[in-house]
Amino acid sequence: MDQFELDLRAFIERQMEESVGAKWWSQRVPQGVRDQCKNRHDEDTEKRLPPFPIDDLVHYTNIGELKDIIVRTDNYKLILRCLPKNQL
Repeated sequence: MDQFELDLRAFIERQMEESVGAKWWSQRVPQGVRDQCKNRHDEDTEKRLPPFPIDDLVHYTNIGELKDIIVRTDNYKLILRCLPKNQL
């Protein structure tokens, strides 16, 4: 499951970067997801966990939040555009 989550996160990040550009996180991720990821990042920074907190907040998403990014109306087709149309 952990590997699937890592792969899904990388897939979403790649698809959004290609479609929306570098500001996809602030433009296309629900505010609640961004807030939760920022809180996790800040907690890791305070605890020094991991030893060097990752600045890219997408790495603090969980599987449910990744789903929220995918199903957002303006993201759905952008993220899944590489799949054959009969699978959408």
